[in-house]
Amino acid sequence: MILKGIDRTYGASTLQSIAMELHEKRNEQDKYIDYLLIEKFKKLYPNDWVLSLLCQYSSYNSFHTGDLLWYRNIARMIHDGNLYMTIMGLDSWAFPDKEFGKNKKNVEGADIGIYTKRGTHGIHSADAFFELSRGATFKRIYPGAESTPIDPDEIFIESVHGVVEFGYQKICKSAMTLTMGDMLLRVPYSPDSEALNNIGPCCAIFVNVTPAFYFPQTFD
Repeated sequence: MILKGIDRTYGASTLQSIAMELHEKRNEQDKYIDYLLIEKFKKLYPNDWVLSLLCQYSSYNSFHTGDLLWYRNIARMIHDGNLYMTIMGLDSWAFPDKEFGKNKKNVEGADIGIYTKRGTHGIHSADAFFELSRGATFKRIYPGAESTPIDPDEIFIESVHGVVEFGYQKICKSAMTLTMGDMLLRVPYSPDSEALNNIGPCCAIFVNVTPAFYFPQTFD
């Protein structure tokens, strides 16, 4: 269920601890899959433009294992055909968190309203909430360029709203938001990804159309 004005996010340290605890309880085959996907993440980031929208790191020489374990959820969403996104052009990449007013104004040109109710609605760790003033068409994300058709699957969503994350973002936080079924608006800082820089300043809204908790599952 996509809840409006409710922040159900957790802090990265909590999510990393959860992932490590669950990983230790897995059988050897599933642990092996975990490590394969961690290595895949390291090979993809930051050159994969979709991944560079989902997450962003100030330094990626010392990734936390508990953080990267959450990439398994993202990989599963893509594998099952459940992860969709829409991209909107902006005048600028994200500004620092302390410049909330600039970040808010930056996305307003894309018909996105940004609001926050810190202290009144128990917002946890997301930067704010967002709401699109109109419906939007989302395109399915495929496992790779070779499997992406010329005309990818599309869905139209009338009511688009969720949580906002500006700038740096660990993959665990994006994965948890999408796992729960909440929409995620990501506005990264000027990225390391050459492919993303070629697109130019933009933001992306992600949605997982079939929310589920993927950690107990394995790939067929």
